[in-house]
Amino acid sequence: HAAGAGADIIKEIGFARIRANSMRQTALLVDLVDEAGFELTSPREPELRGGSVVFRVPDFQAVHAELAARDIICDYRPDAGLRCGPHAGGTNARARGG
Repeated sequence: HAAGAGADIIKEIGFARIRANSMRQTALLVDLVDEAGFELTSPREPELRGGSVVFRVPDFQAVHAELAARDIICDYRPDAGLRCGPHAGGTNARARGG
């Protein structure tokens, strides 16, 4: 089953390595949000943030549609903003939208 394969991958890679990559990529997303001048609504401190970054953008529906067109999966929380979570096996280039 797929769940068993996923568990095997997690065992092989290890939680610490997965979390380190998540923290690195979410920090990159926070930097990109800041550079773009958007309002960050998730915690700025990595130790308080999970595996996603939440921020507000003007015309969120158009931004969400454009991201979806680029195969970047995220969602929108009406009271919080656009929520993006880098994939555990993702790269910095992918986090930048490349």
